[in-house]
Amino acid sequence: MQRSRAGLWIAIALLGAACAPAPGPIEREGGTQWRTLWLRLGADPEPAERIDPVAFDAAPDWIEASVPDFWPLARRARNDAAWYRARVDLPVDLPRDWAVAVDGHWSSLAVYCNGERIGFSSAGERSYPASITSRGSLLLPLPPESLRAGSNQILLHYRSLPDEIGAVSWIAVGPREALVREQKLSLLRRQTVPSALLLLGVASGALVIGVSRYSPIPGV
Repeated sequence: MQRSRAGLWIAIALLGAACAPAPGPIEREGGTQWRTLWLRLGADPEPAERIDPVAFDAAPDWIEASVPDFWPLARRARNDAAWYRARVDLPVDLPRDWAVAVDGHWSSLAVYCNGERIGFSSAGERSYPASITSRGSLLLPLPPESLRAGSNQILLHYRSLPDEIGAVSWIAVGPREALVREQKLSLLRRQTVPSALLLLGVASGALVIGVSRYSPIPGV
């Protein structure tokens, strides 16, 4: 009986290990890609160049949000801005040429590393004519002087678009080259391919309508 129970627990452990998500390409190169972030709705309209990260740790009302995190109309009606918080542990031998990458849809996005603002993006910077599924994309170097061994805090000051569903769809920290590769793949999956399929659908529908007008059989 004890052997059968032990065998059952071993089988469950092996099954859990087999079902655990495998490290992605960012993790394999020592970086971190977040599947969840801490979210606090409501934010200052114009964040300062530097903020106190300790004050954010002590602030209430943080909730866990899965990535991608979408901003539907119901959320935008209550709050159009928020803070996102994440942490990454770095070794004593601090890495060089590391960066943070963020993809999504926003009106404005400010990125902080340990309280220092390292980048800002707004929807007005998007090129026009924009893609059918246009999105924002940031790749920012992490200043070595802002990093420290142990825990490091990444903060996002996010403001949603008023007329589109906003989102933080992807965020990662790691070697710059690895992030560039993953952002290109993300662009292909989330923007180029959907845009091409949508255009193909429109063209196919127009072709069917055009052919049906000259068909000798009604309704065909």
